[in-house]
Amino acid sequence: MGKRLGANVRKKKAERKKRPLRRSGFMRYMSTGILYAGLFAAGTALLVRYKDQLPGIDGIAGRLKLKRATVESIVMKGAVHETPEEIIRRSGMKLPVTLDQLKREYLYVLSKTSPWIEKVHLMTAKKGTVTLGIVERRPVALVQMRDGAKVALVDAEGVCLPLDPQAVRELPLVSGLADSVGEYGVRRLTAGDCGRMNRFFITAAEVDSAFMRHITQAHFTPDRIARIKVAGSPTVITLDEKDAARDLQRLMLVWEATGGDSLRPGRIDLSCRNLAFVSTGSACRPAVKSKQAMEKKTKVRPRL
Repeated sequence: MGKRLGANVRKKKAERKKRPLRRSGFMRYMSTGILYAGLFAAGTALLVRYKDQLPGIDGIAGRLKLKRATVESIVMKGAVHETPEEIIRRSGMKLPVTLDQLKREYLYVLSKTSPWIEKVHLMTAKKGTVTLGIVERRPVALVQMRDGAKVALVDAEGVCLPLDPQAVRELPLVSGLADSVGEYGVRRLTAGDCGRMNRFFITAAEVDSAFMRHITQAHFTPDRIARIKVAGSPTVITLDEKDAARDLQRLMLVWEATGGDSLRPGRIDLSCRNLAFVSTGSACRPAVKSKQAMEKKTKVRPRL
């Protein structure tokens, strides 16, 4: 019996070890209180650390009041080509409006209804007067549309802008492109033609930025051929848009080989894959490499 009693005692001890520890009610409440006290201390420390960055009750109330504030007048900074009154008239906004309504609805409309505006953002709002910052579009070319009936300035996104006499003098004349009516009645180049123009001028700048700045005219044909003219030269240069970088590099060689502007031919055609032709009239001959060769009318095979 002694052995049996010892075995029973050991069995009960093993079972007690396997059971989960049951804490008294006081211990349970104590551990919960310690947990909440730690969370409260951590929250207090964060509030003290970032108290200057939190708006507080007064700040929240002030923001809510600012959203409901009435805007009675608008000042615009950065608008050069249009007056604030004209911009507001285009958007259809009728003052007064609430500041929240201006931010949610009219800032987007202001940036879309006027062709000159690229971006608009809120700068300040004080006592019923709002100051808006305007970023205007920068024209990159003067474009005569494919139908020949419209001429307009165009920015890099293809948005058609009203003519500006000062900008016209510094920009190349581009033709052969088509436009369409976009959002809010603003005209812009079609996506395909805008991409053609941008790719060509970017490629020209990568090949020779100085030469690109001297391009005065560029005509784009439906069969992906570009014809350009440069300042101070009557030469008409024909390039293949599909490989504009190759043709422009070949043009640099031919341009140097033909010498000064007075000796350059009336036409240079580089649109053929393996040949470059120059022409002073109706006849064509291979491009020459030097002034002496041109004077002797010697046919010299160009190095391509």
